[in-house]
Amino acid sequence: DCETSQGPAFVYTPLVSRERIQRSRLRSLMDQLYDGAAGPLILQLVRDEGLTPDEVAELQALIKSLDQPAVGRKKKGGK
Repeated sequence: DCETSQGPAFVYTPLVSRERIQRSRLRSLMDQLYDGAAGPLILQLVRDEGLTPDEVAELQALIKSLDQPAVGRKKKGGK
């Protein structure tokens, strides 16, 4: 239920998390504008919007972790 009564007012709570909605909308945008490819979307965002030093560090750490072989992780395309 997304609605509860608290005194004279109703309090509405979301049935779907913000993160889930963001993920779904981003996937849809990526599919429509970039044929489902994440790389060009990321590059466009970084070029246009820039990153803070903290975001750069976080992205570098993510890239470094992707360079490490991981058990059970498949590359895109099932290879």
